[in-house]
Amino acid sequence: MKAVSDSSSIFEAILQGKIHILSEGVTIPLAYYELGNCSEEALKISIKLELTFYDSAYVNLAKTKNIPLITEDGKLRRKAEKIVENTQCKRIITHIHNR
Repeated sequence: MKAVSDSSSIFEAILQGKIHILSEGVTIPLAYYELGNCSEEALKISIKLELTFYDSAYVNLAKTKNIPLITEDGKLRRKAEKIVENTQCKRIITHIHNR
C-alpha cells in the first residue's frame, strides 16, 4: 500500500511482525532516527504508559538521568508523572521571574 507512515505506525507493524505491509510507503527521515534510538526501557515505558515511542524516549531519558522532564504537553506530563518528576517551561520562567 502506498502511504505515508509515521514512526508509531512503523513501530506497530514491527511489533506485529507485519512490516512488509508498509514496504511500498514512505516516511520522513526523522522516523528513522526515532526508531533507530529504540531502547528496551523506552519500549516498556511506551507500553506501560500508553505513550508513543517518541514521547517515551523523553521520559526514559529523564528517568535514566534522574532529572525532571520539561514539556508543555499536558497529556504527556500527566502520564509521565507516574515515572518521573516533570514540569512546564512556563512554570520555570514564572518561578525565575518571581524571585
